[in-house]
Order: sequence, then structure tokens, then C-alpha cells
Amino acid sequence: MSEPWKPSALLAERLMLYPVGAQHYDMLRVAEILTIGPNWRHRGAVVSPEAFPSRIWSGILAQFIIVRRDDDDTVGWLQCYNADMANGHAYVAAARLKRGNLSTDFAQGFVMFVDYLFDNWPFHKLYMEVGEFNLHFVEGGIGELFEIEGRLIDHLWAGERRWDMLILSTGRVTWQGSEFVEAIRRRTLASEYPEGVQAR
Repeated sequence: MSEPWKPSALLAERLMLYPVGAQHYDMLRVAEILTIGPNWRHRGAVVSPEAFPSRIWSGILAQFIIVRRDDDDTVGWLQCYNADMANGHAYVAAARLKRGNLSTDFAQGFVMFVDYLFDNWPFHKLYMEVGEFNLHFVEGGIGELFEIEGRLIDHLWAGERRWDMLILSTGRVTWQGSEFVEAIRRRTLASEYPEGVQAR
């Protein structure tokens, strides 16, 4: 008998991935300017409250905020966009909503999100568009977890200079076989799950 499908969890011992809803729009709109800064999707433009919902849902397949369960604090914002179901790939974006030493919570939330995407859709590969000024956030995983597939020279303008845009990727096989990802999963998965949801 085949093993029953065990869906990837959106609820862990310390964190949960909460679907973005109307109650989050004001917080995300302000965070985009004050916390994330001009290196996110709208590049510093102040989007009107009326236009913001349609702007952040354009091309989106799924998006969540990372929430700490002990205090309901929001840690990060995760998006999957421009999904190409015919060819089996999509883009992901991730932004920290809090400054300070929250890298572990953010990394755990990101792993939960990518597991969710690979679990629910037959993606072969996920891409990330990373400005050169943000490369330090992911450079530790380049080579083991992410590959640099492309570089757009002088594509971005920020801080009174031009920067490259890098296209990174991670494949299903690479992601699922990563010891780094597995270590984060072991720290993340909850001992208690909502009814019907089990650990992988």
C-alpha cells in the first residue's frame, strides 16, 4: 500500500504562515516603506491605499506572512508569483518585516514556504530575482542550495549607483536533498499539528 500524502505544514512550534488578507494591507504598505525599504517590488514608490491590494496581488499564486505564535509578531512576507504551470517553474520573493536578530525565524518560515510550493504544485524549479545589493542575504547558500542562472548588468538603480540583477534558482531535487534545509525542517516542525496535518 502506498504511503498517504502528508501535506507540508503551515503551522510549526514557534511559527505559522498566515495567508495575506485585507487586515494586513496597512501594515504591509507601511512596512514596505519604513522597514523593507526601496529594494522591494515597488522600489520606494508610495502606493495609494486604494491601489495597494491590487498591486500586491498582481501575478500572485500564493503569499503569506510569517507570524511568531508566542506574540503574533510578523517576521516576514513571502510571495510566489509569475507561475508557469505549463513549464513547471515560478518565482519566489521574501522580505523581512522586522529588523534585528530574527534570521532564524525568517529562514524557518522561508523553508516552510518553499516546501509548501513544491508539495502543492509540480514545479521543477523556483527562481528568485535578487538585486546585487541584497546578495549578502543569500550568498551563503549559493552553490549548495541556489545557482546563479543569470545576471542583468546595471539593471537596477539604487543609492546613487547602478547594480546588477541576479537570477537565482533552486530545483526540486536540490531543495529536497539539501542537508541545510533538512536541518531547518527538524528545528521547525511542530510536535502538534492541526487535525489531519502531520509532519513530513
